[in-house]
Amino acid sequence: MEVNFFKYQGTGNDFVMLDNRAKEYKALTSDQIAYLCDRRFGVGADGLIMLEEENELLRMHYYNADGNLGSMCGNGGRCFVGFAHLLDLCKGSVQFMAFDGLHKANIISTSPMIVKLGMNEVTNFSLAASGSVDVDTGSPHQVIFVNDIGNVDVATEGSLIRYSAKYKAHGINVNF
Repeated sequence: MEVNFFKYQGTGNDFVMLDNRAKEYKALTSDQIAYLCDRRFGVGADGLIMLEEENELLRMHYYNADGNLGSMCGNGGRCFVGFAHLLDLCKGSVQFMAFDGLHKANIISTSPMIVKLGMNEVTNFSLAASGSVDVDTGSPHQVIFVNDIGNVDVATEGSLIRYSAKYKAHGINVNF
C-alpha cells in the first residue's frame, strides 16, 4: 500500500500526518502504523494522526508510536490544525473532534505556524502523598514538582514511573 504523508513537529514531538478524508487509510493495522512510526525502519515519529471529516466537522484520530489508538495529544492537536490549514480546511479558527471531545483552536501566525489550542477542562486529578499530581488532560499525566530540573535524570525517572505496575497497562506522560 502506498501511503502519502506529511511530517509535522510541535514542541519536539513529531507526527506522521495522513489526510484520510477519502477513507483510504482506514484499513491500516496497528502493526503498519507502528512500522511507519519506527525511527529505524519507517518514517519515524512519536505518533500518527489521521485527519478525517465527519458531519462537516474535522476529526483527529491519534495513534501512539506502538500503533495503538491513543488519547488526546496537545502537541499533536496543534500540528493537526496546522495540517488542516495546509489542506485549506481552516483559516483563522477551527473546531475539531478528538478522543476526548470537541476542541477549539486559533491560528495565531502562519509563518512560523503558531496555533493556540483549547484543551478540555481538567476535572479528573488526584494528589499523591509524595506531592505529585495525576491529572487527565485528555491523556493521563503525572506531574512531579522538583526544585532543580538539572538534577533530575528525566529519561530514567520518567521511564520508571511510566512503566511501573501502576501505569504499565495504559501508560502515562510524566512531567517534572
